Amino acid sequence: MHERYPFTKTVSSAKLLRDARPDPKPAPVVRDPALLTALHARGGVCALADATCERVVSLHHVSKHPKDDVRANLVWLCGSGTTGHHGRVEAWDAEVRARLGGVLRTRRPDVTAYLAERLGGAERAAEFLQRQYGA
Repeated sequence: MHERYPFTKTVSSAKLLRDARPDPKPAPVVRDPALLTALHARGGVCALADATCERVVSLHHVSKHPKDDVRANLVWLCGSGTTGHHGRVEAWDAEVRARLGGVLRTRRPDVTAYLAERLGGAERAAEFLQRQYGA
C-alpha cells in the first residue's frame, strides 16, 4: 500500500505485462468507389424529406469510424456536408440528429444489423445510435 493513499494497491509492472492482452485489430475499412459512383449517378431522396429540403442530395456515412462505403452505412440527406439536413447533422444539430436516428431505427434495419456486426452486438449498436443520433 502507498503511504499517502492507503487504499491504493500497488501492482508490479511485471504483473501488468503478464496480464496485458493486445487490442484486437479492427476490421479493415471498406472502400467502394464504384458503389459511391453508382449511387450518386442514380440519386436519392433525403431521409428527412420535408418542406425545408434542398434540391441537392448527398450521402452521409452513419458511422464515420470506420467510414465504410457500404449501403448499410450510407443514408441520403439533402444539402452538402455544410448545407441542408446533411449540414445540420454534421453540425450536431440535436433536433435533426434525433429525427435521423428515428429514421435509422424504424426504416433502416440494415443499418442496425451493420452496426451490430461492426461493433460487436445489438446492444453496442443501440448504444451507438443513442449516443450519435439520440435514437
